[in-house]
Amino acid sequence: GGCFDGLAFDGADNTLWMSPDASYPIYHYQTNGSLIQAHTINVTGNCGNSGIAAGGGNLYLANNGCSQIYVASKPPTTSTLFASFPRRIEDLECDDVTFRADGIAAIWQQDAYDRDIQAYAIAPGACPFGGSVVPQVVMDIQPSAISLNSTPVVNVVLISNGLFDAATANLNNIRFVVNGNTATGVPVTKRGALFSSSTRDWNHDGLMDRLVSFNMVALRAAGLLTSTTNMVVQDITSATGQFKATDTVRPTIVP
Repeated sequence: GGCFDGLAFDGADNTLWMSPDASYPIYHYQTNGSLIQAHTINVTGNCGNSGIAAGGGNLYLANNGCSQIYVASKPPTTSTLFASFPRRIEDLECDDVTFRADGIAAIWQQDAYDRDIQAYAIAPGACPFGGSVVPQVVMDIQPSAISLNSTPVVNVVLISNGLFDAATANLNNIRFVVNGNTATGVPVTKRGALFSSSTRDWNHDGLMDRLVSFNMVALRAAGLLTSTTNMVVQDITSATGQFKATDTVRPTIVP
C-alpha cells in the first residue's frame, strides 16, 4: 500500500491504523496483519495524510505538506481541523501520561526533515495514550468474603500503574458500578465532609495506591447480590484521571 509512515495502535479494540506517506488511503488492520478495511476518502484537506494516532474514540491525522493535524471519526469519514503548525508533520502519538501532574495532555509529532520530536498541548481526555478510551486498572476488593447483611463497608484498593495515578484520583467522581448500571453507581462513602479514603503503597511497587470505601446499604440498593460477578469501580467523567478498575480475584458474596 505504499511507504507507511503513519502507524497507530488502537487500544479501544486492539487493532492497527496505518497510512502511506502523503496519501489519502488509511488502512485498518488486525494485529495479525489481516486487513479490516481500506478507507480512501480525503479527510485531511488538500494534502495527503502522513501521520496517524488513535485516542478517545477519534483518529488524529497529520498531513506533511500542509503542516496540519485533523481530528477524524472512526472509521475516517468526517473530520475537523485541529491545528496548523510551522512544521512538516509526520507521525503522531497521543500522551496523557507525561504531563498529567500539570493537568496537561499532549500529542507528539515527528518533523519530516529532522529528528526533532515536538509535543503540543491537547485537551485532557481527548487523546489517551495507546488509543484507549480510559485506562484499565487493577483493584483489590476487601474483604475477600462479603456478607450482604453483616458487612457494613466494602473497601477497594485502586492500584496505580504507568497510566493511572490512584493518589490523584477524583474522589467526587468515583463510582462502584454493579452489573454495568452506571446510573446507580455508588459514590465513595463520606465521614462528614471528608471522603473515606487513604493512600499507601499497597503492593510495594513504589507507586502510591488508594483505598476507597463504599457503604453496603447503598451497594445493595444498586443491585449487589450473592450472584453478582460484574463489579467495576470507575471514573469516566473527570477531565483527567479517568479509569475503569476490575478485580482479578472476585470476592465471595454471601447473604
